[in-house]
Amino acid sequence: MNKINIGPYEIFINKARLDDETFGEYSPFPHPVIHVDDRLSPKIETTTVLHEIFEAITDIYELPLSECHIRVLEASIAQAIISNPKYFERMIFDLVEQK
Repeated sequence: MNKINIGPYEIFINKARLDDETFGEYSPFPHPVIHVDDRLSPKIETTTVLHEIFEAITDIYELPLSECHIRVLEASIAQAIISNPKYFERMIFDLVEQK
């Protein structure tokens, strides 16, 4: 199981069979976890995890974002990454590797 950190929380990412209409879901209790349907293609899985990360951030920091706002953020960030992969690779390198 993969995990990510958001603020003080360690959030596990669990691939499992979900309802036919559910791609993913963030659950804060009893321990924060993102569930992602195990039947998704890699691209849809990635955008779903991105969406659920925004859900987690909204919950953790009590932001007033609606589901519609989160969908716009997910689609916009995903498109920016798809359109500019080299730039985002450099951003990740700069954030992770540079001290």
